[in-house]
Amino acid sequence: SLSMRILKENREISGYESTYTINNSQRTVMNEDQNNCISMILIGGSHNFGQSIANNQTLQYSLNENGFRTINYSVPGYGLAHSYALLDERGVFEDNFNTCSNSYVIYRFIRNHINRDNGKTFFSPYSSHIIEEDISVDIQQNFKDFNTSAIYLFTKYLPTRLISYGTKQTNEVTFKILTQALQSYWFYTDADIKRSSNLLKKISSKLENKGRKSKVILLIDDNIDTIISKYLAEIEAERNISVMISPNLEEFKNWGRFNCQKMRHKEEKFIPLEGHPTGCLNKYYSKKIMKFLDDDYKGRRNENL
Repeated sequence: SLSMRILKENREISGYESTYTINNSQRTVMNEDQNNCISMILIGGSHNFGQSIANNQTLQYSLNENGFRTINYSVPGYGLAHSYALLDERGVFEDNFNTCSNSYVIYRFIRNHINRDNGKTFFSPYSSHIIEEDISVDIQQNFKDFNTSAIYLFTKYLPTRLISYGTKQTNEVTFKILTQALQSYWFYTDADIKRSSNLLKKISSKLENKGRKSKVILLIDDNIDTIISKYLAEIEAERNISVMISPNLEEFKNWGRFNCQKMRHKEEKFIPLEGHPTGCLNKYYSKKIMKFLDDDYKGRRNENL
């Protein structure tokens, strides 16, 4: 269970409570049919996990309500590199994994996943980051042996900590200005964006090579900026990756007033002062995914005629 109170000048201005059900290292909801094949696999970080909201407010729950069986491999703090390692560990890329003939991996993307994928984030000896391998990409543990540990510390972790520390300084103004200038050259580089998007393409390729009709659905929660535009340009030619972008706020408010009347934050995409997706945004995505699946099924059926 998680209980949070947000205070300003000793006055509570927001708060939430939620209970998570974790089974076999994954979040589960109560409306799952364990007898069905797995039609959807959710990956990513806290947004797809359902941080700060109850089970019946999650995207996972909404999809199950529409007759699908989902597995939620999303974990707060994860990026795509971590999700890739988990998919590989759980055998999702193997032919005998219990997915339906038409199955989907739903990856929920935020900008910071690029930093996480490239090891420019929090210190964790158990975490991983992307490395370039020949003409492809793979992942590597941050602390696999002495050499990789040293390389990670001096080329990833220490520069990240130094820049992050410097940009928050209030006394050392010169140091702050210098590190703020370095920040734009260190985070979200073109090479980082390319490595992160290439890993998504690698997941897509592995699913295609299973011999089943598996697709990747990419959900973009952040507003489209230069960084995300570059990321989307890298995957633009991938026919096995379908992109869904979060609606603008006015469009979403109009939708929420009619479709989320009994929900809290029915006109908000993200929980105020907390930042994670609301149950209403998850409901919006589930409706959009259902429409996509209907069109995708019709397209595949026509291909077979």
